[in-house]
Amino acid sequence: MNSIFCISFLVMMLYSIVIDCRYWRQRKASQKWIYAIFGSLSLVMFFSWMFGFNFYLPTTYFTRTLSPWVYSITHSD
Repeated sequence: MNSIFCISFLVMMLYSIVIDCRYWRQRKASQKWIYAIFGSLSLVMFFSWMFGFNFYLPTTYFTRTLSPWVYSITHSD
Protein backbone atom coordinates (compact mmCIF):
# COMPACT_ATOMS: atom_id res chain seq x y z
CA MET A 1 0.00 0.00 0.00
CA ASN A 2 1.26 3.42 -0.78
CA SER A 3 0.98 6.51 1.36
CA ILE A 4 -1.83 8.08 -0.71
CA PHE A 5 -4.07 5.09 -0.08
CA CYS A 6 -3.22 5.05 3.63
CA ILE A 7 -3.95 8.73 4.12
CA SER A 8 -7.20 8.53 2.17
CA PHE A 9 -8.27 5.47 4.18
CA LEU A 10 -7.58 7.25 7.46
CA VAL A 11 -9.42 10.40 6.35
CA MET A 12 -12.46 8.39 5.20
CA MET A 13 -12.51 6.42 8.44
CA LEU A 14 -12.32 9.54 10.60
CA TYR A 15 -15.00 11.21 8.49
CA SER A 16 -17.23 8.18 8.91
CA ILE A 17 -16.78 8.23 12.68
CA VAL A 18 -17.62 11.94 12.87
CA ILE A 19 -20.74 11.53 10.72
CA ASP A 20 -21.91 8.44 12.61
CA CYS A 21 -21.52 10.08 16.03
CA ARG A 22 -24.75 11.98 15.45
CA TYR A 23 -26.72 8.76 15.15
CA TRP A 24 -25.19 6.85 18.07
CA ARG A 25 -27.81 8.04 20.53
CA GLN A 26 -30.52 6.32 18.47
CA ARG A 27 -28.73 2.98 18.27
CA LYS A 28 -29.04 0.00 20.60
CA ALA A 29 -26.17 -0.81 22.92
CA SER A 30 -25.28 -3.95 20.96
CA GLN A 31 -24.95 -1.96 17.73
CA LYS A 32 -22.71 0.56 19.47
CA TRP A 33 -20.46 -2.25 20.71
CA ILE A 34 -20.17 -3.84 17.28
CA TYR A 35 -19.34 -0.49 15.70
CA ALA A 36 -16.74 0.22 18.39
CA ILE A 37 -15.14 -3.22 18.08
CA PHE A 38 -14.82 -3.11 14.29
CA GLY A 39 -13.71 0.51 14.30
CA SER A 40 -11.03 -0.04 16.91
CA LEU A 41 -9.86 -3.23 15.20
CA SER A 42 -9.50 -1.35 11.92
CA LEU A 43 -7.55 1.46 13.58
CA VAL A 44 -5.27 -0.97 15.41
CA MET A 45 -4.52 -2.86 12.20
CA PHE A 46 -3.95 0.39 10.31
CA PHE A 47 -1.52 1.84 12.85
CA SER A 48 0.21 -1.52 13.25
CA TRP A 49 0.79 -1.60 9.52
CA MET A 50 2.13 1.98 9.61
CA PHE A 51 4.67 0.92 12.26
CA GLY A 52 5.82 -2.05 10.19
CA PHE A 53 3.82 -5.02 11.52
CA ASN A 54 2.22 -7.10 8.77
CA PHE A 55 -0.93 -9.11 9.32
CA TYR A 56 -1.05 -12.32 7.35
CA LEU A 57 -4.49 -12.92 5.95
CA PRO A 58 -5.89 -16.38 5.13
CA THR A 59 -5.04 -15.89 1.46
CA THR A 60 -1.35 -15.77 2.39
CA TYR A 61 -1.65 -19.19 4.00
CA PHE A 62 -3.43 -20.59 0.95
CA THR A 63 -0.97 -19.22 -1.58
CA ARG A 64 2.17 -20.20 0.35
CA THR A 65 1.12 -23.53 1.85
CA LEU A 66 -1.86 -25.12 0.17
CA SER A 67 -1.36 -23.96 -3.40
CA PRO A 68 2.04 -25.68 -3.89
CA TRP A 69 0.68 -28.81 -2.22
CA VAL A 70 -2.39 -28.95 -4.50
CA TYR A 71 -0.22 -28.18 -7.53
CA SER A 72 2.13 -31.03 -6.67
CA ILE A 73 -0.81 -33.44 -6.36
CA THR A 74 -2.55 -32.41 -9.58
CA HIS A 75 0.59 -32.18 -11.70
CA SER A 76 2.51 -35.20 -10.46
CA ASP A 77 4.07 -37.44 -13.08
